[in-house]
Amino acid sequence: MSSKNSKSSAKPKKLKSKRGYGKNVTKTKVVVRRLPPLIPESLFFESVKQWVNEETCTWSRFHQGRISKSKNKESIFSRAYFHFKTVEQVLEFHRGYDNHLFIDKQGNENRAVVEFAVYQKLPKEHKKPDPRQGTIETDPDYLAFLESLKMEEIQQATAKEPGVVLESGATQLERLEARLANAGECYNYI
Repeated sequence: MSSKNSKSSAKPKKLKSKRGYGKNVTKTKVVVRRLPPLIPESLFFESVKQWVNEETCTWSRFHQGRISKSKNKESIFSRAYFHFKTVEQVLEFHRGYDNHLFIDKQGNENRAVVEFAVYQKLPKEHKKPDPRQGTIETDPDYLAFLESLKMEEIQQATAKEPGVVLESGATQLERLEARLANAGECYNYI
């Protein structure tokens, strides 16, 4: 009985999150959603150049949307991600660009929505190049394959005798048609 009391009186341990949730992270990565599906990337970046430039933004990414071919499905909106250097720049961008109106040629209206990105980390840079890249010229299997191709070419060149004339495809076709015509005469049906 005393063992139960001793366990209940102990201080509960704080569980550390494995995924990093609950960390005090400054949110400087934002996503701009509900952009027109077919907006060109250059036109979009022209509209945000007041807030997004090399001095304020360290990373940006644009994902082109697409219009659904089926009327039963909704179109996929374009979206853009930005990583700003400071929280003040994020707030300034949000105040200036949230609910920005886009009107296309057909009169469709889209209002941009600026919000914090759920995942605040930046994507990793490209991994190191594959160590096998550029080594095919020294690969023994590839060299054996090239050697077998050369041997086949040599065998075909030696197989052709100088006295034998190869027929063209047209003459072979004419000979085949003549043979079929003669075969048809033998089997006349009434």
